[in-house]
Amino acid sequence: METLWGEENPAPARQKKAPTNKQTQSSSTKRDCVYYGHTWRVIGMLGEKQCKFCGLKIYCPLCTRHPLKNADPSYCSVHAPHDKEK
Repeated sequence: METLWGEENPAPARQKKAPTNKQTQSSSTKRDCVYYGHTWRVIGMLGEKQCKFCGLKIYCPLCTRHPLKNADPSYCSVHAPHDKEK
């Protein structure tokens, strides 16, 4: 396998995973987002995010010039309005 620069990059050796014993198994549903909030993962090059469980897609309208058509605007932590203490 080659890197972006054309250099040879050997494939990583596979490691054996130790067996894990799960005591409890929980699964999240769309309804959990209402109570606990969304679990975001980045899906685009410009910071677009999608909730792992309900599928909601968001983007920051000030960071993203060409957002996904089915995404909702939501300010990122840099552009979110902050209350100034007086």
